[in-house]
Amino acid sequence: VGKSDVSASAKAKHRTKKTPDELSVHSFQTLLEDMGTLAMNEVVPNENSKQKMCVLTKPTDSQKRVFELLKINPRNMLPVM
Repeated sequence: VGKSDVSASAKAKHRTKKTPDELSVHSFQTLLEDMGTLAMNEVVPNENSKQKMCVLTKPTDSQKRVFELLKINPRNMLPVM
């Protein structure tokens, strides 16, 4: 089996470190690190309140794209309080 040629788009991604839609190129490790910056914060309006709510941090464009590709809506993963 002969060596395959590298496509023009692969060369461009390697050179610019960007995808065609201008997102940063990641290794699996850096993608996991990037996804690890998402947070779910539990908010209590005041110290005497029994009311709580969960608030997600705003995902980056790269994180949004990951969720789209996996067909996951992170808002559907919030716990019921």
